[in-house]
Amino acid sequence: MDEQELQSKLMEIEMIKQQLGQMDQQRAQINARLMDAEAAAKTIADMKDTKGALDILVPVGGGMFSKATVSDAGKLIVHVGADIAVEKSLPEAKALMDEMTSGYRKMFNDIEADIQNLQNHGESIYSMIEQQSRASQQPEKS
Repeated sequence: MDEQELQSKLMEIEMIKQQLGQMDQQRAQINARLMDAEAAAKTIADMKDTKGALDILVPVGGGMFSKATVSDAGKLIVHVGADIAVEKSLPEAKALMDEMTSGYRKMFNDIEADIQNLQNHGESIYSMIEQQSRASQQPEKS
């Protein structure tokens, strides 16, 4: 391996490190969304046993909450995008949340696989550089 090829491989390793850092951030964001979706699905499942009104705490920010009463715990308002929200029954909302959870789980597994593949590629480059370095340091036989 000549000097130019070595520099190229070292640059590739640096690029892989940067990509891994970005992918790790994405993985953390996806994991946070997954945990939020799982918590919401559990809350919805817990709400199905509630009849009539439901006392809840509403977050107002900064770790502060306000007490509130939900008059119809059998329905939820679901944001569907573009500042549009629709009313859904608990089973409909649960099915939607389960679908979201499944999607986040797939995204998480996909990025985990991508990270593993990129790490393996980086390790193979590093191993190739090490082998080449050891071979070039050995004295030539006369």
